[in-house]
Amino acid sequence: MEEKKPSKIGYVICVLIIIALAIGLGYACYMIGNLNNQLSQINTTSTNTIDINTTKNNSTSKIDETKDWVYDAEYERNVNAESFKLTDLVDEEYFVKDIVVPYININSDDARSANNEIKKEFEEAIRSFNEKNPSEWSYKSFINNDILSVIISHKGLIELNPTIYHSYNFDLKTGKKLNFEEVCKVVGYDSNNVFLKAEEKISKYLKDNYYQNGDNEGSEWSFAKMNSESELNFEEAVTNETLKFFIGDNNKLNIVVWLRAPVQLMEHNVIIEID
Repeated sequence: MEEKKPSKIGYVICVLIIIALAIGLGYACYMIGNLNNQLSQINTTSTNTIDINTTKNNSTSKIDETKDWVYDAEYERNVNAESFKLTDLVDEEYFVKDIVVPYININSDDARSANNEIKKEFEEAIRSFNEKNPSEWSYKSFINNDILSVIISHKGLIELNPTIYHSYNFDLKTGKKLNFEEVCKVVGYDSNNVFLKAEEKISKYLKDNYYQNGDNEGSEWSFAKMNSESELNFEEAVTNETLKFFIGDNNKLNIVVWLRAPVQLMEHNVIIEID
């Protein structure tokens, strides 16, 4: 029986099959390598995102997550008595519970420094209470666009002293305490127009409260004189960085002005809203 030789067509088919397999294997290797590279890039991007988000979330946190950003401080009241009367002839009774100060619940160095200042004021108020020189303390807090503002007021209940204010403003994104210029920018003022607006409001306050019946021109207590001295008090407080200020309701800037008023009222602090 005669042996059959493989045809040329068979050789060609075998070669084509081998070439096709080689190309397919090469493409598969390429795709696997490319996929691994993409997976590596995805993993790197995910790690960076987690780091960024973690930093953002932890940029400012509360000291006590179960409480508000501001709450009544829970300092010990070391007093001789919870209340007292000056004499048996006077019904007025003074209570240590009226001394209430805030605790700023922000986990930052600036907030801790503020809390230390407030605690010292509280301890001084307790000392005065034990010496039968009571004072009434209160505070308010506001949050506008991630800015926390706290305004504290206190006044002696026996001596005719003016109300004293303390203010603190914090960026809740950073925990940083903000100065007057920074707060002005938050509410849309700059160093020029805020002075003009503040002086306008000081004049209006004086007019509305003390000079409804005239300006007392030529008098030692004239509107012009009292207004000029009050504006000067504001400007000096800004320059000396002693101005008290806060962002109140509806994102409005509020300033505390040492107001020069007619003789019977002397000088005293007032809160003026800048709108």
